[in-house]
Amino acid sequence: MSHQTELELLQHYLSRTTIHAMLANHGSIWPGWSCADEIPAYNRLYLISEGEARLGVDGRSFTAAAGDLCVLPAGRHISYARVPGRPLVKYWCHFTATVGGLELFKLIRTPGYVVPADDRARMLFDLACLHAEQSTAAATIGFQADVLALIGCFLSSFSPADVRLAAGPLQDLYPLLDFIESNLDKELNLTILAKQLHLHPKYFARYFRKLMGISPMTYIQQKRIDRAKQLLALTLLPLREVAEATGFSDLAYFSHALSKQLGMPPTEYRRFCQARETGKRE
Repeated sequence: MSHQTELELLQHYLSRTTIHAMLANHGSIWPGWSCADEIPAYNRLYLISEGEARLGVDGRSFTAAAGDLCVLPAGRHISYARVPGRPLVKYWCHFTATVGGLELFKLIRTPGYVVPADDRARMLFDLACLHAEQSTAAATIGFQADVLALIGCFLSSFSPADVRLAAGPLQDLYPLLDFIESNLDKELNLTILAKQLHLHPKYFARYFRKLMGISPMTYIQQKRIDRAKQLLALTLLPLREVAEATGFSDLAYFSHALSKQLGMPPTEYRRFCQARETGKRE
């Protein structure tokens, strides 16, 4: 799989992640807090306020000190313990983060699971704790948003090149995704796609949705629209040629699909992009 395809696939997962925040709190941790090996069904997110904790993920050990933001991923072998004889005060949050039927932190890998936090992370945890205590609709939505932002804080601590797709079942799709990317101007249906993986079309459709979180045809439609947006922004090709280059055989349907996605007609989107580029040059 090309590096560009991997980056786009990573964007796909992060933009379609479903968060379910379960609880959040802040306080002192009891002396016996420890676990040598656990495979949890939910993710843990910690922000250490005072003291130190020993954490582990799949056999790798980490020390988390005051000011560190930590993730213990769901579905992985984790361990945790308070340093004996020392107080430990921390924020903590439990949540699930999934794309389709897969855990987010099984789909992506980071160099580590303990990073320095900033004031924004502490502020978000304070909000998460406040929203978790309330039962209003606004607080429920706010709680989910707080946790999603905290995940963003964690991931933004790494360089973009260090956040990678994990090895696993997803790798079976890499040749297919490259095939789709190279053939957006051609007919692509379930039979053609399933043939690339030597699967029956009905099984292929379920398999793709499980790994990607959306149907194959929805994925292709989005890729075609993304390609069309690039061509509209970066070239002067007539609309009909843009439509043909992105697999839309009907110009009217092409205009309708892009207008629905962009909130404006393709010609207006092109003018908007050109005006923005002109403003940058000025």
